[in-house]
Amino acid sequence: MRQFFRAEILKRVESYTKQLISTHQPTVIAITGSVGKTSTKLAIAHVLRGRYRVLVQEGNYNTEFGLPLSLFELDPPQKSTSILAWGKILWTMRRRVRGSYPYEVVILEMGADQPGDITRFMQYMQPDIGVVTAVARVHMEAFNSLEDIIQEKWSLARGSQAVIYNHDDENLRQQAANMDNCVGYGLERTDVWSDLHEFMESRGWLGTLHLGNTGLETVFPVLGKQSVYGLTAAAAVGEKCDIPPRAIVERIGEWTQPKGRMRLLAGKNGSRIIDDSYNSNPYAAVAALDGLQRFSGRHIAIMGTMNELGGYEEEGHRLVGQHCGQLDVLVTIGEPANRYTAAAAAEAGMDEDSIQTCKSPYQAGDYVASLLKKGDTVLVKGSQNGVFAEESIKPLLSDATDEALLVRQNPTWLYKKRVQFR
Repeated sequence: MRQFFRAEILKRVESYTKQLISTHQPTVIAITGSVGKTSTKLAIAHVLRGRYRVLVQEGNYNTEFGLPLSLFELDPPQKSTSILAWGKILWTMRRRVRGSYPYEVVILEMGADQPGDITRFMQYMQPDIGVVTAVARVHMEAFNSLEDIIQEKWSLARGSQAVIYNHDDENLRQQAANMDNCVGYGLERTDVWSDLHEFMESRGWLGTLHLGNTGLETVFPVLGKQSVYGLTAAAAVGEKCDIPPRAIVERIGEWTQPKGRMRLLAGKNGSRIIDDSYNSNPYAAVAALDGLQRFSGRHIAIMGTMNELGGYEEEGHRLVGQHCGQLDVLVTIGEPANRYTAAAAAEAGMDEDSIQTCKSPYQAGDYVASLLKKGDTVLVKGSQNGVFAEESIKPLLSDATDEALLVRQNPTWLYKKRVQFR
């Protein structure tokens, strides 16, 4: 009975979503990829808001109920079997289909926990623009191979009217070669690309954004090259949506990194903190470590366990550890990071006395706080459940009010953390 009820509700939710798009015809932009989805989604929204009325959800709503409901600015009920709660939601959806819709553009993030998830979304919506950020061996628990991930992510491209993809990703390049409606973006020469010249610690990357035949000098106000990819994708979408190049560059210059994504915070004793604690996977962690090395002074990294790697867990954590050889101090959080990342860092040349393993982010933060000196730069990165690396930042902050700039600080999240680390 419960499964029947759930299936019937989902059918109605998807039907109202299809009606909403058909009736009001917003431009639908969907983003998928193994890394960089949320940052790219928010960067696209930032660029387009200079000209259009845009709907985007800052959080992660890419579930079978969350994604369609996000178009109505609704959340699934806390009690998923409540007939009364679902009745109110469906009534609200029907009213909004029949009424006015305040948005010209809708931006959606499409994740895939298992094969077929994206295809399911595409049954009731065809994006006007599909953006594919990258493919990598992450979220491997339900996928047998990298090829399975490639095909799942690229199913968004196959169902979209126009495709914008990361041309620097060889796997995506091969997929795009078989289609005509694709625009590439990246840091190497392609349709839309960013040529980076110089990194400035206080400002970001000085570079040239190339849009077609137009090259415009700009400052990308981000710390890591991986963040430039998101802004470049946003520029490609902006061009597709008829925004003039100079207006795109102006919006990029006004960009502020979201919470927990390579965001610079002031630390105690004249130190700096790179807060990249929102989530983690081996490829993003290596990119963040590369970004850390561009700063002067001592390099300290708090690297938390990376979840959902499946059979790639040991290799993925060791890959990160192998890139820690030049650190001055490494602190790991959680059993896989403590076992594999710490060991690989020692094998890569780190002094074992400079490696500290911790069971909780609180222990990691207190340890690093005792070491901080003027000029130090601390990178903080890790997954969510069982890690919550953002909590290690709190004792490092120069100003305690900056705790509000950290991810997952509402009462629900704080309670969850207290329960996990009792």
